Amino acid sequence: MRKYIYLMMTILAIALFSSCDEWLDLEPSDKVDDSKLYGTYEGFRNSLNGIYTSISEGELYGREMTWGLLSVLGQDYLSGSSGTSSTYQYAQQYNYTRSTIKTIISKMWSKSYNAIANCNKLIQEIDDKDPGFFPEGDMEKNLILGEALALRGFLHFDMVRLFAPAPESGDNGEYVPYYATFPSYSEPRLRTSEILEKIIIDLERAKDLVIQWDTTNYRIMSSVSGRFTRMSTPESGNFFASRGNRLNFVAINGMLARVCLYAGQLDKAKKYALYVYENFGPEGKNKWSSSAWFKFTATSNIGSSTASSNYIKLFDDVIFSLYDDLLLSHISTYKGSSVYMRLNMNIFDFGAYDDTDDARAKLIVKDNGNKEVCQKWLDTGAATSINIKCQYRMLPNLRMSEIYYILSECYYAEGNTVEAERLLNYVRNSRGAKRQVSGTTPAQFKTELMWEARKEFMTEGQTFFVYKRLNENIKIGSQVIPMKDNFVFPLPDNETIF
Repeated sequence: MRKYIYLMMTILAIALFSSCDEWLDLEPSDKVDDSKLYGTYEGFRNSLNGIYTSISEGELYGREMTWGLLSVLGQDYLSGSSGTSSTYQYAQQYNYTRSTIKTIISKMWSKSYNAIANCNKLIQEIDDKDPGFFPEGDMEKNLILGEALALRGFLHFDMVRLFAPAPESGDNGEYVPYYATFPSYSEPRLRTSEILEKIIIDLERAKDLVIQWDTTNYRIMSSVSGRFTRMSTPESGNFFASRGNRLNFVAINGMLARVCLYAGQLDKAKKYALYVYENFGPEGKNKWSSSAWFKFTATSNIGSSTASSNYIKLFDDVIFSLYDDLLLSHISTYKGSSVYMRLNMNIFDFGAYDDTDDARAKLIVKDNGNKEVCQKWLDTGAATSINIKCQYRMLPNLRMSEIYYILSECYYAEGNTVEAERLLNYVRNSRGAKRQVSGTTPAQFKTELMWEARKEFMTEGQTFFVYKRLNENIKIGSQVIPMKDNFVFPLPDNETIF
């Protein structure tokens, strides 16, 4: 039996929603007793903030789980040192035995499970707290508990997506453990189907806990400025701001659609995707406010030559995004003078699909070496607009477009190909693509889905998971990268978490 040693949380303790550069110094919890850490409501708030901050670091969603390793594995970048870093050259070949790649994978594992341990500690401490302990009473207690549960499910899901074969492969083996208590010293590896069920249970409980806050205070969620520029109600304070950077109610429902689709539970995937589509999407009828909360970014704002109107992250339809206030600086430091992250233009061949009018192509620009790179991770010079500058810190994880893709795929599986193609075309048309998808065979429809994912999630890390979920090989011109063995990470040599 493997041993997992969970240490007490190290609270990074950013005052997450006060300003971009204000820090709140707390002692790490391995140096203070629980009564001090959780003796005030601020301790619970800072514990939750610390988890979000820790998973937004470079070892996880600040690099490797977004524009770094996962985008490399999805073949977004050119091979060779002129395309990526020398470390990533081995990742492009799926050489997981290389020491540098093993180190990256090991850190992804340990930091994820450490964050899960922090979630479990927070859940354990808050469960028995009287709602009166918190300034906002029940709503605040439920919000913190709900987000901790959602984070636990979210992190476990990416661990199973990385370290176990996809259900579509037919392999339902025991690959990774699920941790739901603190402290926990030994947990068995579970079948993928068992873990996915536990994730769904966590997320379903979480959505019911956070709904009251996000719908009562819907103005924070109902506009892009409210979601991402730290808008809050005066009486609630900054902890409750920037709900787009948290696992909010809409995001949790979207995550449920994502998880259920991955699990092959198409009925439930459709239910949750349809709920988001009908209540929050641009075509929906919102029952909490008079207008839709989400819309698709106007094509005039995608790749605009005017920095103040260039929405490089297409953030109008981002449902959930982690963040790093110093993201551009961290990217610059990592890249230095020798790491280019240049795009593989055999992959992003818009002309081959008759999509040269697609506005997403404008996110591809030339660097100083006249090679193509993605604008999403560049400073485009928007120095004066807070609504534009907030994109620089964003690490998009879930978009409204994915909800459309999920719903489209579910309709196609039911035989409603007309509605499936209409939904797919809605996203395409919203991005400026004029070619209509129609009359597709199942194979053609799957190809269209993968092409949409390739464009929509460019260098965000999600394309890798789309191919894996569909159990599809990656094709680059005449080269075929087989799914088998290449899309499952080996467990770290040392699975003990320190």
